[in-house]
Amino acid sequence: MVEHENETLRDRVSDLERRVHDQNDEITCLRATLADALRRINTLEAGKGTWDVFFNKQRMLLLVASSLVMPGA
Repeated sequence: MVEHENETLRDRVSDLERRVHDQNDEITCLRATLADALRRINTLEAGKGTWDVFFNKQRMLLLVASSLVMPGA
C-alpha cells in the first residue's frame, strides 16, 4: 500500500514538473512577443515625432520585462 502511494506521489510530482517546464516556455514566448509589440509601437510613435512617448514606452518595456519573474530562475 505504501509502495502504491509512493508511486502515485512520484507521478504527481513528475506531472507538476512537466507543467512548470511548459509554463516557463510559455512565459518566455509571451515576454518575447510583448517586447516585440512594444518595439513596434515605439517605432511607429517615434516616426511621428513623439519622442516623449517613445522614451516612456522604453521605460515601460523595461519595467514589464523586469517584473516578469520565471519560476525557478
